[in-house]
Amino acid sequence: MRVKILIFSLIILISCNHKESKIHIVKTIDSKLINNNIFYLSALGSFSGFIPLESTDSSLISSINKMYFLNDYIFILDKKGGKGLYIFDRKGQFIRKIGKVGKGPGEYISIDDFTIDRNKSIIYFLADRKNILLYDIRGQYIRSFKTQFYASKIEYNNTSNKIYFVGDDLGDNLVIANLNGKKIKGFFPNKNFGNHVRILISQCNNLDTIVLYRRFLDDNIK
Repeated sequence: MRVKILIFSLIILISCNHKESKIHIVKTIDSKLINNNIFYLSALGSFSGFIPLESTDSSLISSINKMYFLNDYIFILDKKGGKGLYIFDRKGQFIRKIGKVGKGPGEYISIDDFTIDRNKSIIYFLADRKNILLYDIRGQYIRSFKTQFYASKIEYNNTSNKIYFVGDDLGDNLVIANLNGKKIKGFFPNKNFGNHVRILISQCNNLDTIVLYRRFLDDNIK
C-alpha cells in the first residue's frame, strides 16, 4: 500500500520565498516508512529548523488560518480566538497585531481572509464577508470599501493590480475586481449548486505574479 500526501505548507513556503518557483509537490510515500503509526518528515528531505513564535499576552494565537512571508516579516491570520493578523520577525519575535473587533472605522465583527500588496506593503482585510479594510505595515488604518458580493477569500495580484475573490453567495465563485472592489469579471456561477453553495470550498492562492484557482471538486487549476 502507498500513501499520497500533499504538503500544502511546503507549497506556501516555496512560492512565498522564491518568485521563480511555481512547484506543486505531491510525494508518494511508501507505508513501510510509517513505524508504529508515526511518520517522520525526515523521510521527505532535510530539515532546516523551525521558528518558535514568541508567546505573550498580546500574541496568543488560537489557530493559524493563513501564513504569509514578506521581507523580514511573518504574517499569521487567526480568525477565531485572536480575530486579527499577527506579525512576527523571522526569529519569531512578536512585533504587533493588526485589526480590532468593533463597529468603528477600521474595525470589524469577523475577519475572513487577508492579502498583501507586496510592492506598496499594504494589507487588505476581507471582513464580514464583504468589507475590505486597508492597513499599512505598521497597522495604521488607511481606508475601507464594500464589495457588491459576499466572499470568503481574497488575493491581491501585483502583476495585474487586481483583487481576486472567491465568492460565497449565489453569484460567481471567482470574481476579479478593481482596487475599489468594483467587479470586473466573474466566472463559475455558484447558482449551479443551489442551496449547497455555502459548503463549497474553493482554493485561491497568490504566487506573486499569478493567482492559482481551483474550483471545489475540480482537479483543474485555472
